[in-house]
Amino acid sequence: MLDDNPEHASILNLLKDNPRGMSLKQITDAMGMNRITVARYLDILKTSGRVDMEPCGQAKVYYLADRTPISAMLDFTSSHILIINSRKKIISANLLFLNLFGLKEEEILGQNIDEIIQNEDLSTRLLTKISEALSGVSISEEINVKKDGRQICFRMKMIPTVFYSGQPGVAILLEDITAEKKMEEVMILQKDLCWKLSSAGSFEEALPHAVRTAIYILEMDAGGIYLVNDNTGDLELFFSEGLGKDFLTNYTTIKKDSALYNIILEKESIFMNEKDFHTLPRDQRDDLKKEGIISVAVIPIKYRGKILASFHMGSKKMSEFIPRTLRETESLASLSANVITRLKALDELKNSENHYRMLFKDATDMIFLVRFDDIEKNGSIIEVNDMACKRLGYDNEEFQVLTIYDLDTNLSKKEVTAQKDILQKGGRISAIRSLLCKNGDEIPVELISHLIILDGSKTVFSLVKILNKADNESENP
Repeated sequence: MLDDNPEHASILNLLKDNPRGMSLKQITDAMGMNRITVARYLDILKTSGRVDMEPCGQAKVYYLADRTPISAMLDFTSSHILIINSRKKIISANLLFLNLFGLKEEEILGQNIDEIIQNEDLSTRLLTKISEALSGVSISEEINVKKDGRQICFRMKMIPTVFYSGQPGVAILLEDITAEKKMEEVMILQKDLCWKLSSAGSFEEALPHAVRTAIYILEMDAGGIYLVNDNTGDLELFFSEGLGKDFLTNYTTIKKDSALYNIILEKESIFMNEKDFHTLPRDQRDDLKKEGIISVAVIPIKYRGKILASFHMGSKKMSEFIPRTLRETESLASLSANVITRLKALDELKNSENHYRMLFKDATDMIFLVRFDDIEKNGSIIEVNDMACKRLGYDNEEFQVLTIYDLDTNLSKKEVTAQKDILQKGGRISAIRSLLCKNGDEIPVELISHLIILDGSKTVFSLVKILNKADNESENP
């Protein structure tokens, strides 16, 4: 830090040349000043910690203090520090501040802050706050600084101070909290993403959100997600954003057992910049170069050791793969794995249900679904297929108010209770019965029933086949 008082500097230089120390008389003679004035300067330097004194007989010996000056410690702090005097001139800055704006100390000393910060809004704001700090007000607030196209967030503190000369000044401390703010934003984003993914009913709803979140966390330009084709085992591109058409054409599918597929399969995650591209297959290196991508991230999405999908991210600028963002991205992959597993199970359930509905509707025999819990009391019919309507003559609306006791007039509740116990234990019931048609006729049928779970409820599934007269006689000799 520069000293505004030349007499202080002269005394310090004298003591520097005389490391064994000097008496008050020796310093007074060397400076050509009166004893009282020199004594006052020495008291100020002693109070500030820059000079020490030891009595030697009747005399006092002064020498430079063996202490690290605060200015020498500024470069070892994590804050960007700038010292301003009462005239709003820069008198000192640490290396972090100089590096932030790409400056050298000799370029900024004695300059106004608006002459080195080429941002009118920021420099005007700083000058206003410096005026407040010079009046004795401590200031703490957040500011944003744009550098190389990147927004940096600082927690700024302005601390009023006083120099050795007694003149006021301001120490400006800028603490980089960009990572802290990014973490807060990511936490909010992930919370929102968890809600969106948990409520998503399809891959189309869920996966674009996951890709955009991964791009944001890693601060990359583009990305996509591949899903494993359960039939071929290939990775097939499901969604992408920010990638060129030619690049996508070459990477719509990543074949199983290809060199790239094997790399993805073997690695937990891949985070690399251009200098590491030599580890990739040559054709992929060429495609990345052609696309202008110099940073790559590939994060396999696995569930119980099995690969389900894979995030692929790219950027045309050098990426900083810091541990925090890597952890957040891999956490996102784990969340995505759970969502993909859930959605696949949901698709399988839907396909199974559609298949069941198709068989139910097109069956050549009659099918009845009866609610298990009230089979003794009411025997309500939940649903029948088209063949039941055709053979018995009732329409769907009529079946909704009919019960099994209306159709089988000989059926007793005691008999149903016995059958219910068999069904409860996983057994099947096979019986020859007679069902009442709408026209009053009774037709002989063979009924086979078992218990299923439908929409989370126990349901009796009964397959009913009409018997001709010969069949009925053979069953009942």
